[in-house]
Amino acid sequence: MGLLKSIAKNHGLKWRKMQDTKEIKVAGRYEFRGLKIINIYELENLSIFYATTKSPNSCDKKAVIEFYGLRQYHKPAPPLDLMAELLDAVNNVSSIDLCYDSRTPFNLGAFEIIRHGSTAYVKAEFGALQRIYFYDKALKNDLGSPLYRAEATAPIIDLNKPALLPKAERLELQLRQALSDFGQIINLAV
Repeated sequence: MGLLKSIAKNHGLKWRKMQDTKEIKVAGRYEFRGLKIINIYELENLSIFYATTKSPNSCDKKAVIEFYGLRQYHKPAPPLDLMAELLDAVNNVSSIDLCYDSRTPFNLGAFEIIRHGSTAYVKAEFGALQRIYFYDKALKNDLGSPLYRAEATAPIIDLNKPALLPKAERLELQLRQALSDFGQIINLAV
């Protein structure tokens, strides 16, 4: 956490320990399910979160950093140089969320869907993707015009494990496959 605080300070920012209703909402996100949050911090109001967690059944602790909103409709996105420095400090990526926005609703007839509230989840995984879902972004974020979002999570195989290819090449290959799979989902839905 010391290095992350130093990076934030160099950008004129501070990490804020969360202890309110927003913390509960963040803790309920997919990335934290099944983990007990020990501490959670937000980097000012940039939708960048850092949490120390532990598994409920063991003493294993895990640090999680989450970046949300690399493309925003109602406020500026976090600075790219800040995100690059934070990612470099963390030195591992476990998953990437891919998003596609449309002004018209998606055609979900090609998928087996499970609905939860106003969100439609694709029942099966698709290639390198997990947790594929569609929702009304305008409704969720109280936007002034229609906007619908397709979103999927692409898990990244641990880049710190020994392998024949360097980290950057392995990450690039995994991202390329995830983008290809996500493109197929979008083609089926539009």
